Amino acid sequence: MNFPLTIQSGHQTWTPLPPTQEPPPQLDRSKFSSVKFWTRSSWNAYERDRKGGTNGNAKKGMKRGRPEKETPDDDGNSLEPNTTHIYLEGEDGTPVSKALITQQGQKLHSIWTTLNMHGLAPTAWSDAASFAVRFVESSILNDPRFCYLRLCDDNWKLNYWIAKNYPSWVRNHLAPAMDKVVKAKRESLDNKDLIKIAPDPSDDDVDVSPDPSDGISHEESLEVLEDITVHFFFLSHVT
Repeated sequence: MNFPLTIQSGHQTWTPLPPTQEPPPQLDRSKFSSVKFWTRSSWNAYERDRKGGTNGNAKKGMKRGRPEKETPDDDGNSLEPNTTHIYLEGEDGTPVSKALITQQGQKLHSIWTTLNMHGLAPTAWSDAASFAVRFVESSILNDPRFCYLRLCDDNWKLNYWIAKNYPSWVRNHLAPAMDKVVKAKRESLDNKDLIKIAPDPSDDDVDVSPDPSDGISHEESLEVLEDITVHFFFLSHVT
């Protein structure tokens, strides 16, 4: 069943995002006993334990008291298990391939680009609208290639991936576009060739009182007006 992501505006309904399927239901943990990191707490415990020890996927011991620095897998098309995101595991508990990690990243980047096209990509994912989050979950979790993302409680593996990777996408894609807009606005405000149009004094809605920035007080302006009136009266009677 497809759900239209719609927003009510007066008597009209418009769709900011393409329709997609409902998010798939949560999987039954009892059927996947080989999965080691079903809960976020189990992954947190693993990360605490490996600090100062040896990562099961690492080739050398880790420095005591310091977490291992994660580096991307070199071959993004390899079918070998990835060693960077080992919490993303298949049904047998083995980390999914490097190729799948690459495809997952490309898919999510495409989804975030779609959000950005509709003005729904936030600068921080914690600020994402609920229907935007639902759109992402539906788009990625209904893709059979990434069914391993559902081998957990509360979609924590997808949320964890997004928390780690979305800020980088913002820096590389969203921030540059925002900088261009800000720069264009700044350049337009700094343009000395812009013509300042003075208001029409005959317009009753226009306030033609002296601008304090001109250095003339209200009292001084009244004195100037009085002098002009006196001179005009004198000249009219002389002629």
